[in-house]
Amino acid sequence: QVRKLDAGIYLRIPFVDRIFKQSIRRRLNILRPQTLTTADRHVVTSCGAVGYSIGDLEKLYQTMESPNDTIENEVAAIVSQFIGTHALADCKAVDIEKDVMGKMNLAKYGLDGQEFYMTSFATSKTYRFITGDMQQWQRDSQMSMQESVPQPGAPSN
Repeated sequence: QVRKLDAGIYLRIPFVDRIFKQSIRRRLNILRPQTLTTADRHVVTSCGAVGYSIGDLEKLYQTMESPNDTIENEVAAIVSQFIGTHALADCKAVDIEKDVMGKMNLAKYGLDGQEFYMTSFATSKTYRFITGDMQQWQRDSQMSMQESVPQPGAPSN
């Protein structure tokens, strides 16, 4: 049997009763960086943070094993979905924050005061080599290296 105790003095029977103390203060969960591709094939890296507090401790214990990991993955999925379905010009931090706040529902886990912040958002250029081009590049670079290394017995400039 599980019951929530309020502040006060209680009789505890050793080896039968177990009491857990849990802080319900506000928490801030920092999300790991994600590297994502926009709908128009640009690469972006984003980071964020989720703020929440525990409103219903019993509901939290009944619905989640690891709140930090669960929340991080749910929010990362929402961010990923937004960026993957929008062009780079439409991927603004404010719009992503609004989208996450509209879709994030932490109340189902007994959490209150949910907030989401984009902490960084950057685009980056990527370079890809096609296998055939990569082989040609390797041959060219080997030839240029051979030309730049002085050969024994060759006159120096």
